[in-house]
Amino acid sequence: MDALIAQLPEAGSHWSTDQRRKWLAAATSILDLVYPSAPEKVAVIKGDVPLTQSQTAVLDFIASKSSDGQFLEISMQQLAMGCGVPLGSLGSIVPALIDRGLIESKPGDEPRSPKKYRVVSQSDDATPKV
Repeated sequence: MDALIAQLPEAGSHWSTDQRRKWLAAATSILDLVYPSAPEKVAVIKGDVPLTQSQTAVLDFIASKSSDGQFLEISMQQLAMGCGVPLGSLGSIVPALIDRGLIESKPGDEPRSPKKYRVVSQSDDATPKV
């Protein structure tokens, strides 16, 4: 890596796009050798259709905040902030998880209280694959 850094031109000097690409490709190759990336975990549920990153974030957040199969009462704003997903996206993510049988929902205890959610126990045929 030191030899590659030594090949960098001086700041302000001409450096063609092709030379930059070659340098960056070499740096990427070296970094890939020195720092191998961990295999990405992809959750696959029902019919081998992978969950999106946002769906996984919502599912993991609900699971982490509820225990023993209990329902978690949470507003959409709190859910969005907690799992780092845009609030507007939850309108499609939550129903998709419900349709896939991964979470359940029910109304809150009071008329204006937030809905409650819980993760449904996964059966053997719906085991996440890595």
